[in-house]
Amino acid sequence: MYKKIVVAVSILVCNTCAYAYVENPCKDGYQENNPANHYFITRFDTNCDKQVTQDEFTASATERFKHMDINGDKFISLEEFLTRYADDQVKTNLAAKTKPEPSSPKSPDPEKVFTKLDVNGDKKVAEAEYYESRNKWFAEQDKNKDGKISREDTQ
Repeated sequence: MYKKIVVAVSILVCNTCAYAYVENPCKDGYQENNPANHYFITRFDTNCDKQVTQDEFTASATERFKHMDINGDKFISLEEFLTRYADDQVKTNLAAKTKPEPSSPKSPDPEKVFTKLDVNGDKKVAEAEYYESRNKWFAEQDKNKDGKISREDTQ
């Protein structure tokens, strides 16, 4: 059961964060047996050490938030989120035809993802809420509290 929760949360975070297929130079060196872990690490490990630091995880958060905030009002509405979520799924799937991503379990319901990001329940996600949700998730996944998420943290 615990592994299923970790897989679901990993997918949730990866899908809400990724807005375009980006080739990770490290991915060819990974030999992971856990698809969710492999997917997470290949998305965010930029220095090829097979773990993800908080800095690596948040490095492009500002750009991702701006990408999702279509109208530039500093908030992400459900409509904007669903639009970008659908666009991003299409882009990832198209890119995967030429550059396959590691296998990942089924994507979560985007409306449920939005609800988790909307910490105060006002039907919009402010930048602070976005970072708060991401930082909370990272802290929860960093089981040994060393500031990194590695394979050991997700087993």
